[in-house]
Amino acid sequence: MVENQLSQLATQGEETTKVTHENACLNKLVLRLTEDTKVLSKENEALTQSSESKLNQTTSENNNLKNNILKLEEENDKLKLKFDQFETSDMDLNEAMNEITYLQNHLLTLQDKLNSVEKEEQKLAGVLQETEAKNESLRETKWRPKRSHK
Repeated sequence: MVENQLSQLATQGEETTKVTHENACLNKLVLRLTEDTKVLSKENEALTQSSESKLNQTTSENNNLKNNILKLEEENDKLKLKFDQFETSDMDLNEAMNEITYLQNHLLTLQDKLNSVEKEEQKLAGVLQETEAKNESLRETKWRPKRSHK
């Protein structure tokens, strides 16, 4: 009977040792996953900030180009008015036409740049949305180990 109890105690001791070892391995895994989650969160935060910065910069450039286009359109309208006010024989028609052509070409160039900036702004907005979605996903999947009751 004593031998039987000793045998049972030995078996229980082996099982306890095994469970303790498994628990230690799981704790190490939890720590590693927690660290990995922290690293990923920092990387995603950096990506978010970078994307937001690029988006703000692109938006600012876009607004500047829009303002330049408006100014050129105003200048173009003023030149057209001046052109209409003069008699053809009294003004240098070639010079006025060259100036109008130059301004129109410059306006087209600025509009092309604006289109490029708007495309880049859309791309960056997409990158920002993806980054925010990844951050949200990380926050949702971030788990904490349950405390075991002893």
